[in-house]
Parts: sequence; C-alpha cells; structure tokens
Amino acid sequence: MIANFILAFFVPLTTARAGRIRENTNILANDIDGIIIDGVKVLFKEATEHRAVLILRGQGLNGNITDSDPKVLNGNTKYKKVYATDDKEESIFTANILNKFLLEANKILKNHEINKDREKRGELPANFILTRGAGIMPNMKKVTEKLNFKASCIAAEGTVLGVARLAGFNAISNIEMTGNIDTDVELKAQKVIDELEDNNFVVVNLKAPDLMGHDGNPEGKVKAIELFDKLIENILKHKSNDTIISVAADHSTPCERREHSGDPVPVLINGPGIRRDRIEKYNEIDCSHGGLGRIKGSEFISILYDYLELTKNKGTR
Repeated sequence: MIANFILAFFVPLTTARAGRIRENTNILANDIDGIIIDGVKVLFKEATEHRAVLILRGQGLNGNITDSDPKVLNGNTKYKKVYATDDKEESIFTANILNKFLLEANKILKNHEINKDREKRGELPANFILTRGAGIMPNMKKVTEKLNFKASCIAAEGTVLGVARLAGFNAISNIEMTGNIDTDVELKAQKVIDELEDNNFVVVNLKAPDLMGHDGNPEGKVKAIELFDKLIENILKHKSNDTIISVAADHSTPCERREHSGDPVPVLINGPGIRRDRIEKYNEIDCSHGGLGRIKGSEFISILYDYLELTKNKGTR
C-alpha cells in the first residue's frame, strides 16, 4: 500500500507531506522497517519526497481494509483508524496489525534525532504515517514479455518506477529528476531520445502538475505545465520522423480540491499514419470533442500498442 510521512500533533494532523520532506527519509524508513507485530513483518521503504511503500508480510492477511489517510487536513482533522471492509477474519486481523504499526511508528518517529534536528531548523517533522490503497500483489505476467517488446520508463517518482518494473520496463532515473517543480526537463527529454535508440516504447513521467494541484497552487501549476511544454518541445526537436508521440494523464488534480477528481483527462496521439481530427489545442475542453472520443485507460493503451504493431490482427483479410 502507499504511505506518506506526515506531521501530526498527535493526533490532529497539520500536513500530509511533512513539508514535502526530501532529506533522510531513507533513515526514517529504515528505523521503522522490519517491525514484527503479532507475527506479521512490516516492510517500509521510502519513495520520493514524503512518499513510501508499506508491505505487510505474513499469514492470514488481505487487502480489504480502509485508508488511514483522511485526505483533507485542516489542523483539526484526525487520522482515520483502519477498519476491515468486510467481516472476514483476515480483514479484521490486517486492520488491527496496521493500526498497531501506525502507533508504534509514531513512537519511533516523534523522538527521532532527524525530526528533532528538523524542528531546530524550523522545518516540519515527519512523525506519523498515513496509508491508503491497500491490496494484494497479484501474479502477473510482464506486458513486455506478453507482447514481446522492449520498453523504458523515465521518472523520479518511486511508485511510478516500481509499477514500470512490474510491467517489465527498464526504470530510468537521475538525481536531477526531482519529481517536483525543480526537475530537469532537458535531461528527461535527452533520456527519452537516448532510450528510443534501443526500445519500442518509452514512457516519461512529469509529476509536478499533480503536486501543484495537491498544494492548491495555481501559479505553480501554470509553471509545471510550462515545464511540460518545454519537455515536449525538446523531444520534438530530436525525435526521428517515425516516432509516435502520445500525451496523457492518469487523473485530474484541481487546485480547488487539492485532491484527485473523476474529471476526464485529455489524451493525444500524433505520428505518421495516424488519422487527424480538427482539434488544435491540448486541454480538457477541446480534447473532449476529439476523434478518440471518451475512452478508458485500457482502451487507450491498446490503441498505442496497435499503432506500434504489437498486437495481433483479428478477423479476416
């Protein structure tokens, strides 16, 4: 499941990201990693900034539990106790294990030397963990093996890179790729061009627009979108003529809500042999009238695979 380091004045919560902590999260994570609770081992690994991944390993577990993340923090919000979403013994057991871990982690983190040093410097401590999105790891075949192609993913966000590895993609990152508004988009663009030399499919992720939405920062979101424009511009300058470019998003994050929304996102596919429509601007309003119509994410990726001639032809000829 996904986890966040946060600041909590136990236990009204003030910020879900501990000021988007960047330094020493590996040390904090290491000191709560490996805790054993009622025979269940808790694995905790830092990701990018305040994010982390939490794994429960043991017998009698399942993913049918609620989030501890209240989603909206206003200084008076409390973290949510984790509950089972059904009456199964495994669900109840899993929820109890996680609740015990959250309290145990708080005991360790609130007295940690790193957090004491952060407070001395006027920075927010990372003294609690919020969790969301529990599930069971499925047995899955890598899509690169299933469709027999080579692929890379260029990103800073650890969870994005992790999903890419599960899919069989080569994970590419760099310290200059921060996963935030100060990321090096020129470096990312160059990595895309380099990876296209040996791969059929290259994904590049830009996290900054999402972060600015979570922060309720419209000016920052404008800057993040301008970064994205620069990324695309640099790729277009150096790509080969037979390259197909696709632009998409996994969700909307309106600044007004500071949270993900169910609004449809714009998608774009451009390249040789691809039918054109009349849309000339890439945004939510214009793309809603585009030739692709409203499609699901699974349908979108299938269209890309088809353009790359990775899928088998069906029907008669």
